[in-house]
Order: sequence, then C-alpha cells, then structure tokens
Amino acid sequence: MRSIFSRFRGFIGSLRLIRLFIAASFLIAFWVDFTLAIKGYWNLFIKFLPPTPETSAAMLKVTTGLMLLIAIYVVFMFWLTHFVLPITHWEQSLPGFWRMFLHGISWGRLHGPAVFVRNGEVQGERAEFRKKHPGVAFLDLRSAMTLDKLHHSEDEDLSDSETNIPPKVRFSLVQSGAAYAAKVRTVGPGLVFTDKHETITGAVDLRTQVRTRKVIADTRDGIRVSTSVTAVFTVGQLPDVLDVYLGGENMDQVFVIEWDKTAPAHTKRISKLFQDLSPEDEAQVKAFASATIRHTSFNSDLPSKKDPFTFDEKRVQQAVYSIANRNDPDTTGVKKWSDWPADVAAEHFRILLSEYPYLSLYEEPSKEKDSPPTPMKELKRRYLAAVRNTGVLAFQLVRQINGLPPQVGVTYPEDQLVFFPPQTFKGPAVLRGRGIKVINVSFGELEPEDKRVMKNLRESWLSAKKKEESLKVADSKLEATRIINHARIRTQQNMNYHLARLLEKQEYPREALAMLVFQELEAAAANPETRKLLPENTLNMMNTIGQLLLQSQREEDGIGNERTFIPPEEEE
Repeated sequence: MRSIFSRFRGFIGSLRLIRLFIAASFLIAFWVDFTLAIKGYWNLFIKFLPPTPETSAAMLKVTTGLMLLIAIYVVFMFWLTHFVLPITHWEQSLPGFWRMFLHGISWGRLHGPAVFVRNGEVQGERAEFRKKHPGVAFLDLRSAMTLDKLHHSEDEDLSDSETNIPPKVRFSLVQSGAAYAAKVRTVGPGLVFTDKHETITGAVDLRTQVRTRKVIADTRDGIRVSTSVTAVFTVGQLPDVLDVYLGGENMDQVFVIEWDKTAPAHTKRISKLFQDLSPEDEAQVKAFASATIRHTSFNSDLPSKKDPFTFDEKRVQQAVYSIANRNDPDTTGVKKWSDWPADVAAEHFRILLSEYPYLSLYEEPSKEKDSPPTPMKELKRRYLAAVRNTGVLAFQLVRQINGLPPQVGVTYPEDQLVFFPPQTFKGPAVLRGRGIKVINVSFGELEPEDKRVMKNLRESWLSAKKKEESLKVADSKLEATRIINHARIRTQQNMNYHLARLLEKQEYPREALAMLVFQELEAAAANPETRKLLPENTLNMMNTIGQLLLQSQREEDGIGNERTFIPPEEEE
C-alpha cells in the first residue's frame, strides 16, 4: 500500500511536464491568434479602445480554446484521480479531485500531507507533517488515528460552542502559546482526506498487543521475588461481557457468574460465583437492576462488531490522548497508551502477592472432590480479574422469569432465565479511561532475589518431607509387626488345636505319635502363609528331624525296610 503515495508523487511530477507540454503546444498552435488577443485585451483594458474585428475574433478564439482546455483538464483530472488514489465510494471522488486540482494549479504549494498509516505507525516524510493544507492519508485495516484542527489566527476569538465541544483547550505548538479549542476527529481504516490546518495527533494499532516487563515484589513472609508479568490487550475488540446477578440476604450483593460448561444443551447451570467488581461497578449494576423494575425496555450500548477489528472512535481518541511524560530518569521519551497495561499489571501483582506466603503458593492440590483451589490458582484467578476490571468491560444482568436470582448447581432451561441487554461499565478505571481492553495477564516463575533463601527453603522443605517419611515408615513397620504377631497367634492356635487332638488319642504307640506330630509340624512349615512367619532355616531343621525319626524307625523295623508309617485311620 505504500506504493500508492509513491505513485501519487510520481504522478504529480509527470503532471507538471504534461501541463508544460500542453501549454507549449497551445501557444505554438495559436501563436498568431494569441498575440492578436493580447493586443486586443491591452487596447480594451489599458487604452480603453474598442477592439477591431480581427482582434475580436482572435480574443473569442483564444478565450474559447482556453475554457475548453481547462474543461478537458478538469475532466481528465477527475477521471485520473480514481487511478491514483484508492477511492471506493463516490463521496470520496470530489475531495480527492479537489486536492489534486489544488496541487496542480498551485505547483504543489497548496498540497497538504500525504501519509500512510501502517500497523499504527504513521509513515511519511518529515516535511509532510509541517504542511497545513488539505491532504490525504491511507490507513490499513489494523490502524486508526486522530486529527486535531488548529486555528490559523492567534487573534481569532473562541466561541462558547468551540470551548465546550469537546471540553478541552490545547496550546498550539506552531503558534507559540496560542490557545485553541480542540476539534478532534477520529478516523479508521481506509482513505481519509485531511482538512486545512488539520494535523495528525496520533495513531493506534487495532491488533492485539503483548507487553512484558520485569517485576520485583514481596510475599507476606517478607521474601523478595522477581518475575516477569505479561499483559495481552487491545483497543480493537468489543469488551467482554460478564454475567452478573444480585443476591444475598438483602439482594444487595453483586455476584459474577461462572457457568458450568458441562451443562446439557439449551440449559444453564452456575458453577461458581465471585465478587471481584469494584464498588463503582457494583453501584452501576445495582442502579441498572433497580431501573429494570420501573422500565421494561432497554437497549445495549455496546457498538456493533466489525471484522477483522472493531473501530471505536471514543476508545481510539482516549488511547491517543493518554500520552504522558516519563518522570523516570532511567527512561526517555513519553509513555504511550501501549505502555500502561504492563505497568498496571505489575502494580496489581505486587499488591496481591503480598497476601500469600511463599511456600503456600506451591502446595500440592488436594485429591478430594470439590476441594478449594490451591493458593497459586487462586492468585492467578484474582490477578486476572483485578487487571481485567481496570479495562473496558461490560455486564449482563441475569434473572429468572419469576424475578428470583438463579441458584448455584441448579440446572435451568434457557427459556427460564432472562438476560438483559449488555451494558458497558462507566466507572473510573485506569485502563478503561484509555479505551484499553485487557484480554489476559500472567506471570512467570517466582525466583527469590537472595539465592540463600531458595537454599534454606529447599532444606526446610526436605526436612519436613524426611520427617513425614520417617513417620510413615514407622507407622508401616508398626502395622507390619502387628500383622505378623496376629498371624503367629492364629497359626499357634491352629497348631495347638491339631496337636491336642493327636495327643488326646492314646491308641498310638510313642513312635507313631512322634511321627504324627512331626508330620503335623512339617505340614504347617510347608504352608506358604505359615512359612512367612517362620525363620528361614525352619525347613532345614524339619528335614533334619525327619531324617533322624525315619532312621530310628528303619533301625527298629530292620535294615532296608522302607515301610512308611500310616495312621490306622488311613489304613482303614
């Protein structure tokens, strides 16, 4: 798009050569008539002599030719203007032609600034900005700018209407110290024609902006940390709309609604409620709610949405005129509208962080259902709400059809709820007064400034974890000991029962009784559950005892006798 103005300047240079060529051709073609016409005009207006028939014919011929030439030149300029400037509406044809015509007949002396505004930056030569004649500017879809019309005379009196619309009085930088009534005009994307004595006072970028800055803050326990805060903002989007309702015992508390996204289709269910609005915003909601009782018809004051960016004249003007001088000796220049959100975000971060101890921000989330959020999540939510509420914002009052406020956790059909038209907040706020909408804010990792603090905190955290580990290990060992003792007692009771039954029967000989007792002990030792409760060498001891018993049995029955003892019950 920059080539438009390069093409315009090139066309102006070529136009001068064309005019010289046409004028020379006209003089050569009508030289005889031109000289006679000059002689006739001299005699008529200087000597007051009547023209001769020959000079009269020459004068008529030259005058007619000049008028025809001018008419052709005007038509040609009007036609050519559409190819030089990006004219899209017929209303722009006449202003564009007039500026090019003035430039042509004055050899560029009556030409105003010709600039291009791209991404919120005014691009043009320095000499262009000093021109006070009618000019032209082209703004891309991402830009908007403000124009201020200066008074050309220092002696001109200011009428009451000029001093009140708008109610601002400025001082001219060109006319040293001269006061004049501000006549600010805000223009958006497209082709714009500037008037005489109208200067460009500023431009904004309608796209989403991101700014990051470093912040040093203190926690509630006095630990100084450093981090970076990031603000995402814009002046080219409609304000976010918060759903609110009046509740409480006296119906005088304003709650911001967070809807449950898992609710069925065509239904609404409140998930959470918050009270984050400033007293001024709450007062506006209450006033609107009381007005809904007396009136039944309301209209939204939100502007219509436009793609790709929403152009709001008032917000653009507020952003441009929020410029301020910097008092910081380490910085130079001025503070533009895009520098404010990061500073506001940093200040709110310092205020909110001072309410939380450092270690509490890193608590582990609870696994219980419906448990409160961790301090870190709560800090981030409050931080976003606090900075968002300082910018351009709107609200929408919600009620049930019966006039009662909706309840948390109750599912309502959409036709049972009344949503009033959205209304913009008008209370004073630092970013709202500059036309800025806050989209998101965030902060990075909290790093203590003193490295020893992190080391001490890590050691304190580890000692607490080790103590917790020791307690858990001790509890586990105690529980394991109790389980083993209970198992041993149950096993002993079981063995005593079986041994008592064997010893009560006196029909077995002593050797057979010993063998039965041994088999009972061996079966108990071979049981996997019982083996866990016995020493590791129990089976070896049982095998040794078994070999001794079997050896003595074989000696009594004779060598080589492999008879195995079987109780009488099993023999039967």
